[in-house]
Amino acid sequence: MKSFSVVVSTVVLLLIFRQPADAQTQFTAKINGPQQVPGISTSASGTGVFVLSGAGLRFNVTIQGLSGPLLSAHFHNEAFGVNGGIVRTITGDFVGSTASGTWAPTDAEPLTGALVTALKAGNLYVNFHTNANPNGEIRGQVLPSARNDELDGTQQVPSVTTTASGLGFFTLADAGLNFNVTVQGLSGPITQAHFHNGARGANGAIVRTITGDFVGNVASGTWKSTDAEPLTPALVNELKNGNIYVNVHTAANSGGEIRGQIAPPPLASELDGIQQVPAVSTSGSGVGLVTLTPEGLRFNVTIQGLSGGIVAAHFHNGARGANGVIVRTITGDFVGNSASGIWTSTDAEPLTQDLIDALKAGNLYINVHTAAHPDGEIRGQIASPILFSAVLPSSRSVQVGTPATAFGTTINAGTATAVDCQLSQNIGLPLSFTFQTTDPATNAVTGVADRAVDVFGGLPQSFVFAATPTGAFSPTDIPILFSCSNTSNAATNSGLNTLLLSGSTTPTPDIVALAATIGNDGIVNIPGTGGTGVFSVATVNVGASGAIVASADTGAVGLPVAVTLCQTNPPTGLCISSISSSVTTTINASETPTFGIFVTGSGNVDFSPAVNRIFVRFKDEGGDTRGSTSVAVRTQ
Repeated sequence: MKSFSVVVSTVVLLLIFRQPADAQTQFTAKINGPQQVPGISTSASGTGVFVLSGAGLRFNVTIQGLSGPLLSAHFHNEAFGVNGGIVRTITGDFVGSTASGTWAPTDAEPLTGALVTALKAGNLYVNFHTNANPNGEIRGQVLPSARNDELDGTQQVPSVTTTASGLGFFTLADAGLNFNVTVQGLSGPITQAHFHNGARGANGAIVRTITGDFVGNVASGTWKSTDAEPLTPALVNELKNGNIYVNVHTAANSGGEIRGQIAPPPLASELDGIQQVPAVSTSGSGVGLVTLTPEGLRFNVTIQGLSGGIVAAHFHNGARGANGVIVRTITGDFVGNSASGIWTSTDAEPLTQDLIDALKAGNLYINVHTAAHPDGEIRGQIASPILFSAVLPSSRSVQVGTPATAFGTTINAGTATAVDCQLSQNIGLPLSFTFQTTDPATNAVTGVADRAVDVFGGLPQSFVFAATPTGAFSPTDIPILFSCSNTSNAATNSGLNTLLLSGSTTPTPDIVALAATIGNDGIVNIPGTGGTGVFSVATVNVGASGAIVASADTGAVGLPVAVTLCQTNPPTGLCISSISSSVTTTINASETPTFGIFVTGSGNVDFSPAVNRIFVRFKDEGGDTRGSTSVAVRTQ
């Protein structure tokens, strides 16, 4: 039953937002000369956004400032700091200074399974060649949308003059902090390498040695809570607050030659004229990456192909498809066709908490204006992760001091990685709350209790949680909050991602109920506006014996349906009681009665699975709910 709980909750989520069959995961690239091997001194730069799905790898790359015309451009297969072979040519995908398209498994230069594996490992890069630099003028490693750092000498305190550099990406997972760090160009062999605990611009103590994790110029591994230098809850919080950095030492620079502060994953903005309101016909385009850090919102924007010079550029606060007010001017941050900087809370146009909330909700966009298009020629909404969630079972009744356990699943429906994802409740009842990640295939507990994790775009994460009453309270619908630090919480829907919980001083029935529909998809279909749809509910009483009244309804939403039910024979599914609006029965401890539910329409029911639902409730003689479940309903 436990495994079934997680599977069903995931199915419910798929219904809510009608997820496509293929998950979509985002990757990004910052493109410049120092990443070339050997490094190139050039003012050219670029930005790329990549989305992996079953159709292939969609790419959108904008470059600017090359020393001359672009000769060729490619994807290459190799890690940072190493030159690799060409695996996909994108020269012909350029229109102006932007290349966009999809690299498919059926291309002449196909996206193979091995190349997808290399992509996920951070071992693909894009390279752009000119006459002056035939081996490549600018290069950008294509990295998973994960926590990342860019290591260089300028971040040392005091700074170090060196041509060395590095890249790292990090994921907070069940087992700990997965890390992959690559360095190149050091003045000599690595003598030491560590994670340190310190804010940007300050030196901090060593908290984990990674010298032994290096093989050549690459270190990879997992920093665990069980290590000799453990990843403690306090250090996880420091990571979330941006206070962990990687430091690599050499004999010439014993205090560290290159350093990189670990930052959250960037959020992407793809700029074009179509997103303008009203839409603008233009060949202009651009790509922006923004990263929310403790210091502020770091941004990097590259544009091309505008009808004329930039007259203004801003961040605006407005939802997709609507015009919004200017909240930060970035006109002065542009050098040529590229703008970079940091938007802080102390700016003349400050980054406020309300604007951070708007960013998390996907309601900030970048707008670039020209003389021909004073209201904006190109615009790009900043895409945040999107969370949906479900809880099963949806009701528990326990004695004070007894944990009420349930399962929760969240799906990140966006492409960007959601970071620091966790469960909580804040309803103010006398209860304690704890959660832990699980393996959705087996329901086995994984990871560390109460540790947040990162969830990649398009993927689910399952949890088990325990709510333990410390005092008595009547059945109360508790929203289970699914939250991540770089996006808005999953919307709360009663009966879908809430737990109806009671704490009593004496034993009570505790009916764990799970529904099964004909399609095993969590939907009861009503054939036509006057037909009848059916589904079944299996239960187990994990509490005390007691008299129970089973009934069904549409919750707070009025729907054109009549709902009846009966108790059924578990082996046959046939009714063993009369079909009525309610069924009264005694359910003894550990008994597993089943019920059939009949939904007869008298009008059309739209498909809105988070709202239009049939709830089955099991109440005791006093009218307190001791168990419940629900399914979506629609006319078909």
